[in-house]
Amino acid sequence: MKLKIARTELVIEQGRLVEAQADALLVPGNNFLWLGGREALAVKEAAGEVVEEEATAQGPAAIGDVIVTSGGALAVRKILHAVIVGQDLRATPESVRQATEAALQRAAEVRVTTLAMACLGLDPGHLDAPKAADAQVGAVIDGLIAGTPLRQVRIVTPDAATHRAFVERAGAHFTLPK
Repeated sequence: MKLKIARTELVIEQGRLVEAQADALLVPGNNFLWLGGREALAVKEAAGEVVEEEATAQGPAAIGDVIVTSGGALAVRKILHAVIVGQDLRATPESVRQATEAALQRAAEVRVTTLAMACLGLDPGHLDAPKAADAQVGAVIDGLIAGTPLRQVRIVTPDAATHRAFVERAGAHFTLPK
């Protein structure tokens, strides 16, 4: 699914975050910035241990914060780490929304033009896909309407059911062609 919101294209696609074409990736994480969830582990494997070392050196961080590291061995320039859970590994819609808003701001600060986001709040986090989608997609759309230098934001969903939930949430904001 592709939508044009203000000057930015929003793409919701199913796939692997580490394969997304973007200047930067957004991965979910915990307040100590260990790369332990499914998407974060895939990024760590592809980018190298250096990314986790750079991240943990900046921790601990508050829930809702986003810290920035290099892209390691990946082709991306930066990896943004969204702190959505504490040590209880439980996300809330508010922590997902706060981290998404912070990610859009940090992406602009580090001057990337394309950002590929993992679905926040699922792993780690234990939110169901509709709740996670409502918080993340809502924050992305609000941020794009408010204005951003980003040319493209991609939300990369891990499976068909999650993809459906994120597309349906985007559709709730707009009248989409069938």
